[in-house]
Amino acid sequence: MPERTTADALDHFLDALVTGAAPAATSDPELAALARRYVALGKAPAPPGARERVWRRVIRQAGPRHNGRPAPNDPTLLLLRLGPDGQPASPAGLQHPRPGPIAPGSRDPAFRWRAWTAGLLVLAVLVAALAWAQRPDNLALVIPAADPVAPPPTSPPSAAGQAVFDIVLPAGSLPIAAYGVTFDYRTMPPQRTSSEASAGPLLFRFIAAGQVQVQSDGSLAIWQADDPGEWQPVPAGTPHLLTAGDAIFLQGAASLTWTNTATTPVAVIAWQMTDQGGGNSVVPAGWTLHDQAAVHMAIREYPDQPARLVLRRVDLPPGTEIAPPPGSWLSHFVALDQNAAGEVVAPMFGKLPGGAWRNVGRQELIVYQYSLDSPGTPAAPGVDGSP
Repeated sequence: MPERTTADALDHFLDALVTGAAPAATSDPELAALARRYVALGKAPAPPGARERVWRRVIRQAGPRHNGRPAPNDPTLLLLRLGPDGQPASPAGLQHPRPGPIAPGSRDPAFRWRAWTAGLLVLAVLVAALAWAQRPDNLALVIPAADPVAPPPTSPPSAAGQAVFDIVLPAGSLPIAAYGVTFDYRTMPPQRTSSEASAGPLLFRFIAAGQVQVQSDGSLAIWQADDPGEWQPVPAGTPHLLTAGDAIFLQGAASLTWTNTATTPVAVIAWQMTDQGGGNSVVPAGWTLHDQAAVHMAIREYPDQPARLVLRRVDLPPGTEIAPPPGSWLSHFVALDQNAAGEVVAPMFGKLPGGAWRNVGRQELIVYQYSLDSPGTPAAPGVDGSP
């Protein structure tokens, strides 16, 4: 083994020092004496530490000779490479550390301590991370993600609205067979008087905003918002002031005269049913038609039965649907071009299966919807009565 060979060479060198056969450069009497003591201590028991003290003195005595270092071929280099026990070592504090590799069995104890400490620290970090991941609020970090479960499909919200009025029409009030219907949102300009004619059989007008005076030469009934529950008959030729929330109902052929003395327009929701079909809405001269729906020709299935006419106001947020009320056999709606805050809006709707419509715009809308159904249908929330 290399260590054993080196130790044998050291023994030969020390023997040479003892006998005086060493090279002249190292034949120093004091060094020879130290070598003899080293050899003697190596062959006989000695007090603890004596061999090491002699070895250190030999090292110091065989110190640098050429520019602060031993010559490369100087035999005393062996002393620098061996410890007091003859094994390769370099005690701490020596002036010249040993060259060459370190034997695996002779690594510095401090190195082994640092290696063990580093390993324990890594293990502690791993254990702490695992413990942290197992906390209830961190389980999502360690539990494999499951397949996503789609939420159950939900229908967009539908708006029921609030009934403005609810009229029960006795049997015989509606056309016997074919009929037409118009439904619209119109405005009357300020400072104007206008007339319109009704061919019957049914007409109603609802004042959504403003105030206006109305007069008819036919059978007129009035619904007042501040006194709901009863339709009040108005004698022919008698003017009556209508304000927002009021409505009129007219049966049979007659004419109407409107007078707006205010400086603001009047918003009107208009519905009319005609006998033997009809066309689109027609407004008096100077009025503005904003939105309309119409049935040009339809046939009543049960002409001899009574019917119920309901008008609702619906606030329709974006994404909300409006559909015909359950049980109704005829229904339409119109949208205002102003919202509840008085801002101008542009109504936008998307048609859906089943007759429903959805507000596809970005603003809430005010919608008026009418429906015709049987009197036995559950009453809409709001008011009801008969003209």
